Order: sequence, then C-alpha cells, then structure tokens
Amino acid sequence: LMLAGISHDLRTPLARLRLETEMSVPDPSTRELMAADIEQVNTIIDKFMDYARNRQARLEPVDLGEAVASSLQPLANLPGWGVDAQCPPGLKVWGDAVELRRVLTNLLENAARYGRDPQGQAQVELRATAAGKWVQ
Repeated sequence: LMLAGISHDLRTPLARLRLETEMSVPDPSTRELMAADIEQVNTIIDKFMDYARNRQARLEPVDLGEAVASSLQPLANLPGWGVDAQCPPGLKVWGDAVELRRVLTNLLENAARYGRDPQGQAQVELRATAAGKWVQ
C-alpha cells in the first residue's frame, strides 16, 4: 500500500516533467532523450509495483540488440565516451525486457563513470554471439 502511494506521488511530477520537456526543450534529440529517461522511470515504477504485488516475472524472448541500443541511447552524447557494440540482428534472449535493460544501463553507466583512463576517456566493447542455445 505504501509503495502504491509512493508510485502515485512519483508519477505526478514525472507527468509535469514530461509536459515541460515537450513544451520547453527546443532541441529534438535532447527532448527525445529526456522523454526516454522519464519513460524509463515510469517503467521502473511499474516493476516496483509488480514486486509489491508479488507477481512472478514474465520471461519472454527479448531482442538483445534493441535492449542494448535503448540502454546506450541516454549515454550517446557523453564526452570522452565511446562504445563499440556488436550484436547480431534478431538475437533474442529469454528474460524480462525491463530488467535486462536496467542491468545493461547500470553496467554501461558504471563503465562511463568508473572505467575512464587517466586522460578521462572510456571505451567500451560489447560483443554478443549465439553459442548453441546460449548467448555469450
């Protein structure tokens, strides 16, 4: 019950932020990134509500390339940051799409924050390949 109240309280300012973003941010790419961040927070709130309801995770085929691309999008314009991501098109993994994106985003944000060399540069290589019924 408490989590439901908190989620409701969080959604109201998020809705205001979304409206303000749509009306006040002139750069379309910045506006799109901000809207994606707001939507990600809404999705995480939904996941918290699922946990509170004690529902089992729904596993389904998730396109890994799409999950990687959506996780990279908010980091695309970071200075001193580069990613070489190679994931075969159509490669699917069995999982929860929201959770997979959250894991990927956390790993990539940590690489950007803590994986910089002495010159302040971070270069990430991400490779995915099918190995039988698994993905490496």
